[in-house]
Amino acid sequence: MNVEVYSYSLFTTVLGMMVVFLSLSALSVMMVVLKRVLSAEEKKGGRPKSAKAKARKAKAEKSEQPQPVQQVPSWLPIAVAACLAEEQEPERPSADPWNAVVNQYDPWISAGRISKGRV
Repeated sequence: MNVEVYSYSLFTTVLGMMVVFLSLSALSVMMVVLKRVLSAEEKKGGRPKSAKAKARKAKAEKSEQPQPVQQVPSWLPIAVAACLAEEQEPERPSADPWNAVVNQYDPWISAGRISKGRV
């Protein structure tokens, strides 16, 4: 291998590794900063700062009654069972591979016979 090509390859590899390392280090530092900021906010009492968060918290405190559970429609289990039954039917199209038919004609052999006569 040429020395210049080797040195450029090595330089590119080291540069790429440094970029990845620095990116991951920056992300790690940002995560540590976010963790400290959020933990300091929780120590203050965990008060939400935005008006929307305050409204959500007040609404949650007011409506402590459990919400009614929605019932599953009666047709849903029937539809699921029909779908699963249809998938298990053997008549439906499948994704089996197509087996090719072996060709007995070999163009390389016949091309060799023709070319010998002309040369």
